[in-house]
Amino acid sequence: MTCDIVIAVWSLKEYTKNCVENIIKNTDYPYRLILVDNGSLPETRDYLESLKLDQRLKGHGYTLIRNEENLGATK
Repeated sequence: MTCDIVIAVWSLKEYTKNCVENIIKNTDYPYRLILVDNGSLPETRDYLESLKLDQRLKGHGYTLIRNEENLGATK
């Protein structure tokens, strides 16, 4: 059994990075990380894309959902 961790992202790369790093560091329970990008700036988009290659997430699962514009957290 795994837990899905879903995070809506809208730019703010450093906050997003801090959040992801703390999940990786402090979560022992099996999880799948799902990030929903709501039209972030290129710097944040690039970071989110780079997570696809992060070896620390390989055993857990990583899904990136990208919206071209900010649809809000509930969409």
